[in-house]
Amino acid sequence: SCVAAPACAARSMLAGSAGDHLEFRAPVALSQLSEAPVYQAADRRRELDLLTERLRLAVQPEEVEEAASLLLTLAAEAHRLSDQDINRILELVQILFTTRAEVGANSRAAMTLAALAERGEVGGEVLLRIVAICELALPSAGSLVAAELFEVLGKVVGRHEASPEVVGKVVTIAGCQQLAAHHADAPGAHIAALSTLASAINGTGMDAALLHAIVEAAEMIMTIDRADAVAETALVTVAVAAGSHQAEALVLQRVITFCESVWERTFRGADGSKLPDFLLRVLGMVAQCDAVDSGTLLRIAAVAAEAKDGMPVLVEVVRSRSVTKDLLRRVIESTSAALQRRPHSQDRFSFEVLASAARHPITDAELLNYITHIVEMAVQDPTRPDS
Repeated sequence: SCVAAPACAARSMLAGSAGDHLEFRAPVALSQLSEAPVYQAADRRRELDLLTERLRLAVQPEEVEEAASLLLTLAAEAHRLSDQDINRILELVQILFTTRAEVGANSRAAMTLAALAERGEVGGEVLLRIVAICELALPSAGSLVAAELFEVLGKVVGRHEASPEVVGKVVTIAGCQQLAAHHADAPGAHIAALSTLASAINGTGMDAALLHAIVEAAEMIMTIDRADAVAETALVTVAVAAGSHQAEALVLQRVITFCESVWERTFRGADGSKLPDFLLRVLGMVAQCDAVDSGTLLRIAAVAAEAKDGMPVLVEVVRSRSVTKDLLRRVIESTSAALQRRPHSQDRFSFEVLASAARHPITDAELLNYITHIVEMAVQDPTRPDS
């Protein structure tokens, strides 16, 4: 009874009459209050004062969760929040994360941050505070709340008000090895972290150094969590990085290093996952990039030549402006070998490789004769359909 006494006193105090202060009799529908035709700043302050007191005096988990729900409603549905209101809400969220361990309450605190991150009146300074609270909460958060906090960070970097400092900070948090290791058995948290990194790529102040860090973080997360879903999301993240106009040759090289590690895992494991399909799409995309260099193309071709369905990637390699005559010859040799294998399911792409190589400006008479010889031999193969 001693433990329950403060909560009982609080309920008695907050339930008062409909006189000078707001009632918490239902619980109060804060959204209805906030949408009232005449809603003064003083009412909002009183509302937040009562909510602060309610949170301070809450003892039972359900009481904390109820107060957290009211806070979320206020952040999500209030018509207009002043800077002072937003700061008060952030203070309450921080109290929830630092003093309460209830998953339900912390989940609502994370959702409150997400709601604030989407509000039009929120500026760069508030976004920085939201990031700081997420950074504070993540090390002790469970996997569910951690995933929600990473989603908050993804919303933050999606705002045009997010400064380069904010974007850089988010990349550092989402790519933190200690955090990834802390949530080693939580694919949901890792997938959310990777999605946050992908969201940051289009953020303000993104540069080649940050892109490089994002690709490294994606590989680190994939190494810690071996789930296929994590590797697939990591591949999507590096694909977005490779497609950025900030992606220089060094970034693309780092992307291919990542792809080689994925290929080693899937090729040696032969586990029948979807990863090879994802991987080949990324390789083909990098081969199309203007910034790709001949060394990177050579590495792309090496993986594509080993892959069962790698011919479409080789088409992109021979079309690249960065392809060298030596690499063209190697690809043509690989294509010749592929045409001799059965079944002939990849023949269409093999002939497309040869046609693209024949059209390339650096192809000389010797290579053209080689291509012609390969085609003649292929046509004479009695097992080949009408290709």
